[in-house]
Amino acid sequence: MSDFQNAKHKKGSAKAEGVMIGVIENLFVSDEKNFVADDVFRDTQGTRILGVMLEGGVRHSVSFTLGNGQLPPGEYEFPGDEVDHIYYMMVQPGFPELIYRAERARLTIRENDSRPYISGDLIFDTETVDSFHYQVRINNFEITG
Repeated sequence: MSDFQNAKHKKGSAKAEGVMIGVIENLFVSDEKNFVADDVFRDTQGTRILGVMLEGGVRHSVSFTLGNGQLPPGEYEFPGDEVDHIYYMMVQPGFPELIYRAERARLTIRENDSRPYISGDLIFDTETVDSFHYQVRINNFEITG
């Protein structure tokens, strides 16, 4: 998702309450970064979820789309029909955005109800872009709104 699309998505998505916490590991240079989302967004259909972390002027985003906003608790594999558009994005001032799309992923939904509230975890490996390949482990997300 381009920076423009990301900004457009944020404008069209409700700011939600919640957390998205995990680790982003660069598999080529054995480097890990803690990911704690400063902002969490969920669209009005409850299908698109976005967590954004700002660190030293660099924006890190993790996002995914559910095939259905009311998916029951369980494990879902990507590629598959129930979860799509999974990515990790990094934007540094003065540089083009870097988008790392998931090659494979596992989403676990622990709870998803009509409050609206969703919780779970997400683990995915990204495609290689400019010699970088990441594993993203969102160990916990809990979102209300």
